[in-house]
Amino acid sequence: MLGGQVDCKRKDKSRARKDKRKPSKRKLGITESEFVEQVMSAGGTLALAGGWPRDIVAGREPKDKDYMVAGLGEQEFEEAFPKAKRLGKSFPVYMLYVDGEPCHVAMASKPDESGCWQSGADISFEEALACRETTMNSLGLVLPGKEWLDPCGGVADIKQGIVRASSVFFSRNPIHALRAARQAAEFGYTIEPVTLNYMQECGTGIVELARERQLAELKKAMVLEHPEKYFEWLRKAGILEATFPELASLIGSAGGTENLADRDAYGLSLLYLSRMAMETENAIWRFAALALNLGIGPACEEGQTETERGLDQLALWQERMMLPAKWVRAGTTAVKGHAYALHLHEAGEILDFLEAVKFSVLGFNGFRALLRTMGATVPLYLMRGEDLLGTVFSIHRKKHPRRLSAEEIDVWFRQAREEVVSKRLAEWEQGCAN
Repeated sequence: MLGGQVDCKRKDKSRARKDKRKPSKRKLGITESEFVEQVMSAGGTLALAGGWPRDIVAGREPKDKDYMVAGLGEQEFEEAFPKAKRLGKSFPVYMLYVDGEPCHVAMASKPDESGCWQSGADISFEEALACRETTMNSLGLVLPGKEWLDPCGGVADIKQGIVRASSVFFSRNPIHALRAARQAAEFGYTIEPVTLNYMQECGTGIVELARERQLAELKKAMVLEHPEKYFEWLRKAGILEATFPELASLIGSAGGTENLADRDAYGLSLLYLSRMAMETENAIWRFAALALNLGIGPACEEGQTETERGLDQLALWQERMMLPAKWVRAGTTAVKGHAYALHLHEAGEILDFLEAVKFSVLGFNGFRALLRTMGATVPLYLMRGEDLLGTVFSIHRKKHPRRLSAEEIDVWFRQAREEVVSKRLAEWEQGCAN
């Protein structure tokens, strides 16, 4: 009886704890129809802007909704929506949960003569949209009637597959150059010549751009279907040196492990990235493929090896842009291990390498994919790395012969593991030969 009473009390406490839990963020906020009504009640107008209407015109499935409010000042909007969180300091944008999802809500605004963004109830949707980076991103859809806004000819450019700057304001913000390159890579469009010139004008500003913003664009580019095109458009605009000097330094250098006649080290880096993108959407693996050739190029110091230069370049890239830690670890594994893996024959070296790969951020699958992107044949020991290590790990130190010192046990343990590696590889090689 006592046990049953205790169980009941525990259940009651458990229910009480559940009742006190905060509601999920997905359940907070308002519906889109409520959002429209409240904006209109406050005297403003609401529209979908940028990506959502763009994707509809392009025949793609729209994903994230970004809103724009016209006819209200910032103070009026904040009074009408006290739960909206201000995100931008220089640009008036808020975060608000709509239909259970976090959405960006920008106030209709435009830059003044000094380049500072100014919002106000007197700025129209058309004026605000015309200040966006490209015509394809300058579309709007007024709610609730869904009236289309196209102040810059974005619909025509989408149908023709052209990325075009919306106005001369493009070159005032260097982030526009990165976005234009990403849009061209994502949609497979062509950047027209005037916009390429505007992008080139952004070169100096990109160097001074906050590294968080540069990294944000790189992260988005690395998960595209064709991420290599992002870097190619930056090169065509003449700003690869300003954006990714580590890659720009590879231009003109011999290709190395896959010395194709028409490709330098830079071209091979993009080829490897393209191949890895066909294998996986994993941005970590993709970055490792991109980093493979960083060591090929003019040596920083006399006598410096390709591996040493590659690690130096990776460190400079990390310092400049604060790359994700897993990207850096994957790049380090790629630079240090891709050539080494192809020339291992001794059981001890193979064992050490397999353990290093197993516990690396790439793992066996990632490292094998890395070698395939190079066009290399994956060695047998690596093809069966999991089986080989499984056998090795079955050997226990406690099963050593009696009357051995601690040092002798270490030697025995190491030799036993190496013997297993040699034996299993010989068996597999014999099986392949037969």
